[in-house]
Amino acid sequence: MPRRVIIVDHDDDDVIIDMRDRRQARTPRGAEESKVSPPSTPPLRRSDRNALSFTPRICNLIELRAESSFRVNQPDFEIIYALSGSDSNLPDTFHHFASEQVVEDARPDTVTPLVSGIVDLIKRERDGGTPPQLIVVNHTHPAPGNIPRPSSNDERFFRSAGEVLRDQFPGVTVVFGVHAISGESIRRREPPSRSEPNCLRWTSVIREHEVAFFTPDGGVHPVEYHE
Repeated sequence: MPRRVIIVDHDDDDVIIDMRDRRQARTPRGAEESKVSPPSTPPLRRSDRNALSFTPRICNLIELRAESSFRVNQPDFEIIYALSGSDSNLPDTFHHFASEQVVEDARPDTVTPLVSGIVDLIKRERDGGTPPQLIVVNHTHPAPGNIPRPSSNDERFFRSAGEVLRDQFPGVTVVFGVHAISGESIRRREPPSRSEPNCLRWTSVIREHEVAFFTPDGGVHPVEYHE
């Protein structure tokens, strides 16, 4: 039976976010990150129950979200989006995030998320108001810095945002993703596959995508892809 994915998109300008306990973190990336090599990790066993489970439908959703943010003849800016699930490793809800609700500032190499806005929208957008057992918060690294590795500031954001999310959703599994996207050119589509135990890679008709997943303390979080 195909898994149901809920797509939530808010475009109205009347959303009110309580910013009294707002926490934020900048995630600039320096040029030095381009020289960072992926960490040495053991092969992932299919029996690993902690692995995220991604399907073609989920990959299509995050591909469309990332590519829809680009504008012709304008620099590619970082964006943020999220997934949540009723199971600790299976996303079932996609959170689009309008920029004014969860992003204070976005630039080609920086995004400033508002964690309180992320919490507020996840609470409101969960089907039936059910609390999530899984939250995956992804942000993009567009070309030319399209490396699926977190910067030191990214890792600080992982730690601080992870604390807030775990406090707001007790018992939740929190994962952070870095979604690297190439520049635009005509390409042959290639399906998703695992390039590292914690990383999925695929190609759309115009861009290469590579998404790596990490724990709040910066460790790798395994992922599996299921047709």
